[in-house]
Order: sequence, then structure tokens, then C-alpha cells
Amino acid sequence: MTRLIQAPAFRVPSGHDLQDRRALLESVLHRQGWHFDDRITDYLLQEGPHHVGGMLSILTAIAPMFSNLSRAKVSKIVIEDAIAMIDEQTLLAELEDITQEAQADYLQKNDGMTRYDDGLLSI
Repeated sequence: MTRLIQAPAFRVPSGHDLQDRRALLESVLHRQGWHFDDRITDYLLQEGPHHVGGMLSILTAIAPMFSNLSRAKVSKIVIEDAIAMIDEQTLLAELEDITQEAQADYLQKNDGMTRYDDGLLSI
């Protein structure tokens, strides 16, 4: 038996499970020393992107909004601005995912056509 077989295995969360996203979010917030209002983190978990990269990019984008505010002084306007940014960034991430899927489908279809065309040309 090799050491590779004995190595521990870890499951990378897909992002579809709310508890996985919550654990990831809490870990990142703790590691970065960020403190966001619960309304923002709850909204990010419920309405934000489900994939890890999208959630991390949103956290990075909204962090400067809270860097000079104390936790007790977060105004309703700042929270609304953060929620608007979450919506905007989530939409952009979804559009990027759709574009990548469409490109992959297009390339797959064209690859099949190219092989077919090449077969016809060689006859």
C-alpha cells in the first residue's frame, strides 16, 4: 500500500449547501478579521453566488465599505449599498457562468463539425 492511498481525503464544498457556504464565509471573515453586519452576511448567503470564487470576490469588493466604520455605526445606507453591490456582483458572476457554458457548448459543437468536415475532405 502506498502513502498516497493512506493520505487523508478532503471534500471540497460545491457551494450548493447553505451550511457549507456559511462555514466557508465564517472562516474567511475570521481569517481576514472582517466584521460585517449580520444582514449583509445573511443576504450574501441567501442571494449571493453559490460558488466559492464569486462569494470571495464579493467579500473583497464590499470590505472597503466597512474598513473605517465601527461595528455599531453601520448605517442603513451602507447596508443597502452593500446589498446592491452583492446583487450587481452576483448578476455579473451569473452572466460570466452563462457565457462560459455557451462558449463550451459552441466549441463542443464546432469540434464535432470539424471532425465531420475533415472526414468528408479526406474522402
